[in-house]
Amino acid sequence: MKRGAALAAGKKVGIFAPGSPASPQRFEKGCAALRKLGFEIKVPLDPSAYYGKYDFGFASESVQARVAALHDLLADDEVAVIIAARGAYGTLELLPFIDFDLVGRSLKPIVGYSDVSTLLLPVYEAANAPAIHGPTVSKEFAEYFENDDSKQSVDRLMAMLCDPGFRFEQNAKELRRGTSAGKVVASNLTALTTLLGTPWEASLDDSILFVEDIGEAPFRIQRCFEQLRLAGKLKKLQGLVLGRFDRCEAKHGPSVEDVFSWLVNEILRETDFPVITGFPFGHNGLNIPLPLGAEAQIDSGTVRLLSSPVA
Repeated sequence: MKRGAALAAGKKVGIFAPGSPASPQRFEKGCAALRKLGFEIKVPLDPSAYYGKYDFGFASESVQARVAALHDLLADDEVAVIIAARGAYGTLELLPFIDFDLVGRSLKPIVGYSDVSTLLLPVYEAANAPAIHGPTVSKEFAEYFENDDSKQSVDRLMAMLCDPGFRFEQNAKELRRGTSAGKVVASNLTALTTLLGTPWEASLDDSILFVEDIGEAPFRIQRCFEQLRLAGKLKKLQGLVLGRFDRCEAKHGPSVEDVFSWLVNEILRETDFPVITGFPFGHNGLNIPLPLGAEAQIDSGTVRLLSSPVA
């Protein structure tokens, strides 16, 4: 993995909405938090202009305008990092039109989660550039001064971007014991599955896969894992880390926890890598930033980050 330059105070943070529009109030609160943390911002396209409107379907602007905003931020030498305003839906539309050679040349870390995973995965694989599954402007940054989980999420992200020596270790619950090491691949589960069969399908071999999701019924989560298994994506993993699956409760039938048991005992029965659950990343809680392609280790339920996305 190629690494970007470490972020210094006073450098510009670029912001755009690859998917859905952001609430004007939440977006402005997020921008204000960034300024108070000592960073200038550049917003080439207002992420909130079409909030509550459907001129572009579920998206914040036209495909052409969103791609142009991303290219503008990538080409601007004063912009050091690009953070998504929001996730939701719409990022997938951009992929055929993004100049991934430009992404690879700029080496600017791109940060986001949820629907933004459909951009992060090809940024890491197709462009070999830094991509971080982490906080967005209208969520964690907007809540920086109100919510301790959001503050910790942002503080960890900024430490990761500013300090090439930043590392962490985090304990979680073992569903299947083991010790392993591999490269980090972190994604929203639905987004990861959506890329199967496309030119941007993720390679998961020799990786520790981190997945999370929100608002999906347990049977849909099981279906995603079944599809990944049938596509051959799970058999060469070095580890699987399950994050937060928020608002995924069942109205009736098996729960998400039941799905995870099925995952270990049936879907993964021909594998032996460690499986961890309850890792604090994803929607609505502590969202530990995870740099795709960085080296990580699992040891007796402890996840350790061993390398940095910046130099």
